[in-house]
Amino acid sequence: MTITKLAWRDLVPDTDSYQEIFAQPHLIDENDPLFSDTQPRLQFALEQLLHTRASSSFMLAKAPEESEYLNLIADAARALQSDASQLVGGHYEVSGHTIRLRNAVSADDNFATLTQVVAADWVEAEQLFGCLRQFNGDITLQPGLVHQANGGILIISLRTLLAQPLLWMRLKNIVNRGRFDWVAFDESRPLPLCAFDAIEAESHSGRRTRIIG
Repeated sequence: MTITKLAWRDLVPDTDSYQEIFAQPHLIDENDPLFSDTQPRLQFALEQLLHTRASSSFMLAKAPEESEYLNLIADAARALQSDASQLVGGHYEVSGHTIRLRNAVSADDNFATLTQVVAADWVEAEQLFGCLRQFNGDITLQPGLVHQANGGILIISLRTLLAQPLLWMRLKNIVNRGRFDWVAFDESRPLPLCAFDAIEAESHSGRRTRIIG
């Protein structure tokens, strides 16, 4: 067996012959996820989900449940979304114990949104569905992720729904029925009856909201 002693310079990569290639501008956008090449099945599934005649509003994608991957899927969905930035939602007018809902006329309305893709890892019930609060007789409404994703796409970690099955049951019910009902998260503290009756249903403006888990 022959043993050859190498100098440290012999172990340095030879990059001189590649300098011309390194100096060339990138031909591909760094922000392009290239799903059509690297994830063709996921790309096709997103296209089918966003089709106007899609048979389902739900899709399950297998991926590491980390924010980076959720955001990567969200970017791919945004690139395919044809109805982005459409005004949907409404505006709640609260006067004492009387609450009225009208259709949104501006993006500044309190429950209005522009159709978009919303991604979330772990969420609690109030973050997902919003909440109705009452303090000293005054009622305030806070929108949740379902309101932000109204008419668009909500990407949520599956482990959130598996760990909190009631969230999944209510979320599926909202999407299938096309309406949002305000409910109390604490059964011992029900919502005021007059407020509950006044805001029982929230229209989704005829647009489908898609869920990716």
